[in-house]
Amino acid sequence: MKYCREGFRKRKEHVEDITIDDFINPWNLFNQCDEVVVNWCVKNGLIASELECPTCGCQMKLARRGSKATGFSFRCKTYRTHFVASRKFSFFENSKLTIQDIMVFVKSYLEGHTLFMTSKLSGVNYKSTAVDWGSFIRELFKEHFARSIRQKVLRGN
Repeated sequence: MKYCREGFRKRKEHVEDITIDDFINPWNLFNQCDEVVVNWCVKNGLIASELECPTCGCQMKLARRGSKATGFSFRCKTYRTHFVASRKFSFFENSKLTIQDIMVFVKSYLEGHTLFMTSKLSGVNYKSTAVDWGSFIRELFKEHFARSIRQKVLRGN
């Protein structure tokens, strides 16, 4: 088994290492360390790569920081003691879930699974957390529709 650098998650390289538990949450089978996930989110615009420091107004850069949940935070380039959470101003900002669990939840929801199945696939608690996230995603869909699709005129032949 290969372990991601400084991560608590395991990535399985050999078929013999895969168990039935790996299929409960589809992310487990293709699990990536936090660094890969955060870099993917930055590349796809879900997490900023730079911010303005709220304390001094200087530029902040995303940097590795092991003490934080994602292993990253924004650090001021001028005053190195100024830090901001890596999730700040992002889709993930107010959630205590891991980014991986959120991504699996959103993917399953977009694939049309029921809320119960979506929560089961992502490992998110069905009672309140999944209901809240389902509502949040519906609100995002409504906002997207209002901004981009509503202005389009549909025409037939």
